[in-house]
Amino acid sequence: MAPKTVPFVLLSLAPALALAGKRGLSYSNGTLANLFSEYSQVSWVYNWGFDRNGAINTFDFPPMLWGLPSSDNPEWTAAVQVEGTKEILGFNEPDLGSQSNISPADAAAGYLKFMEPFAHDVRIGTPAVTNGPPPGMGIGWMDQFFQNCSSCTLDFVAIHWYSNNDPEGFKSHVQQFYKYNRPIWITEFAASGTEEEQISFLQAVLPWLDSQPNVERYAYFGDFPGFLANQNGDGLSKLGQVYATYSG
Repeated sequence: MAPKTVPFVLLSLAPALALAGKRGLSYSNGTLANLFSEYSQVSWVYNWGFDRNGAINTFDFPPMLWGLPSSDNPEWTAAVQVEGTKEILGFNEPDLGSQSNISPADAAAGYLKFMEPFAHDVRIGTPAVTNGPPPGMGIGWMDQFFQNCSSCTLDFVAIHWYSNNDPEGFKSHVQQFYKYNRPIWITEFAASGTEEEQISFLQAVLPWLDSQPNVERYAYFGDFPGFLANQNGDGLSKLGQVYATYSG
């Protein structure tokens, strides 16, 4: 399908998805994602790529175009067209040199070529920016992307956050992005510190995230051994158990 041009209209904030829960998982091994399958709060998964890699179909799985392809990408088109795909994710941390490292202008051109053709079929998320300092990172990068992508269909805004155990700082960071008047997906976030400190952080922010109509989905980083899974990878860690069940 050829890219189309649509007028950019600042939409009223869409209601949160009618899911069992907002919580999701970033993972690489589907076996670890499946450890969460019995917990109704955890409803979706993604792995920075096209393929489920073993995650069961009861999880919603939005494929991600991690970086800017150098040419036409039939594998991406095929992934978006998999039956049941409802959302697609774009470039991962384009505002960071060690990640997809794409300028706002180039990202906008990439969206018109590789994302916009599917606007009538799926919901499209923005690139996922870090919490680095503007104007070149974080919300500064996102502002420039919106300016360059004024003819793009952008259904929700994807963001990341990494810092110390600072629940109020995290909430403030998320709230900055409400100005785009679109649902927010926090596709990566984590507090530094011991497992107990991270548990304390989650207990402070999970009820808040679940109560925010602006926040549609979120995924704590990450579903790996020694993080949300235990060190052996055969069950949930204490942190993972809190993430799967805590409601305040």
